Amino acid sequence: MHVPGFKWAGTPQNSGVGHPLTQKDGSSCQRSKSFAVVMEDLDYPNGVGETTNHVRTLFWAVNIPGDWTEINDVLANKKYKERPLVVVGRNDGGTIGMEAPCPTKGLHRYRTTLWTLSNILGTEMDPVDPDVDYQSVILPQLEENELARTMFYGNVKAPGWGQQSFLQRAENWFER
Repeated sequence: MHVPGFKWAGTPQNSGVGHPLTQKDGSSCQRSKSFAVVMEDLDYPNGVGETTNHVRTLFWAVNIPGDWTEINDVLANKKYKERPLVVVGRNDGGTIGMEAPCPTKGLHRYRTTLWTLSNILGTEMDPVDPDVDYQSVILPQLEENELARTMFYGNVKAPGWGQQSFLQRAENWFER
């Protein structure tokens, strides 16, 4: 199992600048109990702008302890009472851990999301199954427990890909 190395700048604090953060009803805001990291190819399999594309989950991990500021291979394999602390899930390629971003056609946009969660997912008696589908099972749980999330994006071009606009491609069709 490969876990990509991610670091983030600290953990959310339940305080503002010189004053505590409170909810509309006056109660204190919840502190983060765990994090989740998800990486997706937004343009799988054919690259930006193709109608046959769909989002492909390349990596997901949940139950990263709320006081951590990074995840990597070593941390992802830590155990507590013989059970893993972090659940690293099965990607859409069918393997546990990270599926390498390696497009074969076009330009692909990759989104990495760090979720700050109000709770851990699952329980000691009913832990999260790493084989469940991310979109239908894990994503709704992340949204339900979300305190905050941040995303960053990167692009990867397939080897030999030359950027050509739709009009340039259409022009080629008519020249044939």
